[in-house]
Amino acid sequence: MAITNLDTVPLKFVNGGRMNIFDSLTDTEYATATLASLVNPKYIGQIVNGTTSSAGEDASVTKILDEEGGIIIAKHTKGNMGYNIEIASTSSYIVEQFMKGADLTVTFTAESAWAIGSAAHGWGKDLPMFTAPIAIEDQSKAYTIVHPKCSIISSVGISGEGLFTVKAIISVLDPESPNLQPNIMVKAGLKKD
Repeated sequence: MAITNLDTVPLKFVNGGRMNIFDSLTDTEYATATLASLVNPKYIGQIVNGTTSSAGEDASVTKILDEEGGIIIAKHTKGNMGYNIEIASTSSYIVEQFMKGADLTVTFTAESAWAIGSAAHGWGKDLPMFTAPIAIEDQSKAYTIVHPKCSIISSVGISGEGLFTVKAIISVLDPESPNLQPNIMVKAGLKKD
């Protein structure tokens, strides 16, 4: 019997492309969702160099041994995916989306002339946690990893250089849809307008 290659056309996904977020879906929508249900992809923006890291856990095996070193049972734990990122923007969109912020209605008067003509947005009342689909393109923009359902929690931080950033922890969840998997490789980049 001849030995054939398992991987006839290797796919090398190299991070460094764009990270995008889609409109959130409700639990009811996830029940029948497909990839076509993910709409309105938006580029998150610049991510501070060197801040993207894995927040997932590797698969593991815990072995229960007998006194002679033989395996009684091996307990397997599947891994999961997740990311830590720092977004290099505190724009009103990023603050509203990632920090559950809100535009504030402010009427500046002559006494507050320092801010006349300005808009204001704030955050901090609500836990900055939400669920949304995320997609990450590789450097060549030829492949995209799609996570149809992610839990995202964020905070504001300051980089070592003094740049205010939005730090996000993204945990990939099971979309609980018969038509989706938690991790999907699409052999195409996202279409841009």
